[in-house]
Amino acid sequence: STFSLKLKMNIANIYGRIDNLGRALKMKKEIYQTALEIYGEKHPLTLQAINNLAHTYGKTGAYDIAIEYQERSYDLHRDVFGNSHRFTLIAYANLANTLFVSARDEARAFDIVKRIRHLCENKLGKNHKSSIVTRSIYEELRGKYEN
Repeated sequence: STFSLKLKMNIANIYGRIDNLGRALKMKKEIYQTALEIYGEKHPLTLQAINNLAHTYGKTGAYDIAIEYQERSYDLHRDVFGNSHRFTLIAYANLANTLFVSARDEARAFDIVKRIRHLCENKLGKNHKSSIVTRSIYEELRGKYEN
């Protein structure tokens, strides 16, 4: 049921917060697969599950897998909610953050935050985590990549 999946999601997130990443990752993989099978890939619960899974892969240092899931998450959020919806912006900011933190593609991270940082602040508020992250990445990289 939806309730039990959400409850499992909360438990998995707690494991992630207390740095029991192995347990969190195992649970989040199962949650994502279950949500995918029951609801399909464009259901809000599945979208939340893929975002959570990607985040945990990033925390474990498995950046290539995290980026793959975050790209998929962003594409799905954009398809379901549109380009400027708060959930789409958060998914895109998460991707930019992983690209930046992992040093996989700073130029792409900068391109993303350059486009969405004002939208994040307007839609999410200046103190939202995604707004702070996009602003921070922009400030860090603008001297290197701004034309």
